[in-house]
Amino acid sequence: TPGRTWDKKGHATGGLTTVPAQTLTLATYREGGSTPPTIDAPTSARAGAPLTVRVHGFASGASITVVLHSVPLKLGTVTADASGDGELTATVPANFAAGAHVLQASVGGDVVATRSIRITAPAVSSGNAGGQASGQASGTDASGLASTGTNLTLPVALGLLLIAAGTILTLQRRRRRTSR
Repeated sequence: TPGRTWDKKGHATGGLTTVPAQTLTLATYREGGSTPPTIDAPTSARAGAPLTVRVHGFASGASITVVLHSVPLKLGTVTADASGDGELTATVPANFAAGAHVLQASVGGDVVATRSIRITAPAVSSGNAGGQASGQASGTDASGLASTGTNLTLPVALGLLLIAAGTILTLQRRRRRTSR
C-alpha cells in the first residue's frame, strides 16, 4: 500500500500484517509527492487509430515505458518533464484484438501505474463503391450493418417471368389441341 512504512523486522507500522523481511518496490513518485503515478488515456480507442497516453506523478526525468496488454505491445517510451508528466501518441495496429485491455506504465521494468482500456474494431473505410449511397461503406447496408447476402431481386423476377411465359405457352398449346 503506498504510504505504508516498514520497520526492520518486517512488521507494518499500522499493524495489519507480519511478513518475512523483503524488499518491496511500490512506485516511483514525484520527489516529495505522496500520490502514486497515474495514466490518463481514453476509456476506449479504435484499432488502427492514434492513441494519446499521458502520464502524471513520476520523478522528473524518469524514463517511462507504456505497454498495451493483453498481448504486450510497447507503445513507446516517454521522459517525464520537470513536473513529472509526459505524453505519448502511438497508433494501435489495425489487427490488434478488440476487447478489454490494460495500459501499463513502467519505470526500470517495474509496473507503477495501470489503466483499463477497451480497444474497438478498426473503422470500415467508406466510399462510393459500386453505386452505393455516399458515406455508405462497402459491404454494409444503409444501417451500417454488414451485408451478409446478395440481392436476389433480379434472379427472382426473371424466374417468375419464365414461369409465367411457360404457363401461357402451355395454355395456348392446350387450346389448339382442343380446337382441332
